[in-house]
Amino acid sequence: MKLSQNQKQWYFWFNRIYNTINDNDYYFTDSENTKKDLLQYFPSVKSENIKVALLGANERFTYVNNKNVLLKYNLPDKYIYSLCSLGKRKNLIFAIDNFYKFISKNKIDDIKLVLAGGIWQKFEKELNYTINKYDKSKIMVLGYLPDEDLPALYSNAMMFVFPSLYEGFGLPVLEAMQCGCPVITSNTSSLPEVIGDAGIQINPKSDEEMISAYEKMYFDSEFREDCRKKGLERAKQFSWEKCAREILEFINNTLSV
Repeated sequence: MKLSQNQKQWYFWFNRIYNTINDNDYYFTDSENTKKDLLQYFPSVKSENIKVALLGANERFTYVNNKNVLLKYNLPDKYIYSLCSLGKRKNLIFAIDNFYKFISKNKIDDIKLVLAGGIWQKFEKELNYTINKYDKSKIMVLGYLPDEDLPALYSNAMMFVFPSLYEGFGLPVLEAMQCGCPVITSNTSSLPEVIGDAGIQINPKSDEEMISAYEKMYFDSEFREDCRKKGLERAKQFSWEKCAREILEFINNTLSV
């Protein structure tokens, strides 16, 4: 099979990284789940040589009631928000299909699904095909957005949906919690480490669980408020300062041995 230039560069990078991993060096991972993956695929690496340092979200991610940003993108009063690179792994077809099932089942006509993030070229055709199967007026694809606009979109959403199939950490979930936005996310990979009990965890392959989560968030305002408060509190456990401090402490302790 003939490889493209991009594929050749990817394989070169991957092989170079792969061949540097050994049982003498020390490593940092951004979640316990990533540490587990590293130990699974590189069993020669010692567990004690791996330090987990959970990430933080930028301080700009806080509640922002900026109506000008909402007007800029012509957003409705009620919307479900998703922010990620629009690719296969993010499980967006699953989120879209079940969004339409949710609004159809409950005869809901006052909410839209808003997708933000750069679109992978290989995924664009499948995404457009899926949207075109339904009422296109119920979904908005905003594409890549400026960083300064993101907090307002999180803050004013009824809920944030992130049913990714795999994440090394899942930073958008933390950003959403830090902005006080209730979260629905997957119960797989590292995502439970981020969300904890501050939102809804679903099987990212279960239509029933996804629809039920949409319904719970939409119809139960007290539950949404509880998720908002819990998310704000849980987000305080994460910070870049804490991440950097733990990395430095590990380095210093390792060098002193």
